[in-house]
Amino acid sequence: MARQAILSHCQPITKALTLLEAISNEMWEKLTKERNKSRQLPSFENLHNEVQLYQKFQKKYAFIFLDNHVLNHPLLKDRFNKLIDQTIKDNEAALAFAIEIGNLKPEPFKGIYRNLAFNTWMIAFFWVAQKNLRSNKKPADAELTIWSMLLPHLTEKGINSFKSFFGEAYLDKLGEAFDLKIDNYIRF
Repeated sequence: MARQAILSHCQPITKALTLLEAISNEMWEKLTKERNKSRQLPSFENLHNEVQLYQKFQKKYAFIFLDNHVLNHPLLKDRFNKLIDQTIKDNEAALAFAIEIGNLKPEPFKGIYRNLAFNTWMIAFFWVAQKNLRSNKKPADAELTIWSMLLPHLTEKGINSFKSFFGEAYLDKLGEAFDLKIDNYIRF
């Protein structure tokens, strides 16, 4: 009788794990297919595509991306670690390519561009989670936030390439000007 109770208790858990495995396999298949479409050159266009892809999958599979228990589940953790490592390497390759073709200034201090590659992944990957925590507070777009980190490092040629890809008006969407009045920040 006790064995029967244990087995009937385990049945919903087994079904849930089977469902998680099926959904995660579906997600990985689609994600891999989408990522492989745009990885021919390590360009900023690929960075744009990657951010869009992460946002699309975070919305579709929100229960995975918003739950650390699910993200760390053995069915997903290794796959996510490989995806994260590859995404950061792709970001680094895009930065190196941009330097090589003259769109990005040389690294001003050791470690800056590795940190930018990591931060780019982190913003794209955790954007939906921070949005849920912060409700509708600005900034509203992951890609705008990422570009606001990268734009100061672009050369004149890089800025012109950026404008030709995104359009001049895109720069006006980055956000409100920073308030320089310290009195607006200090409260006594």
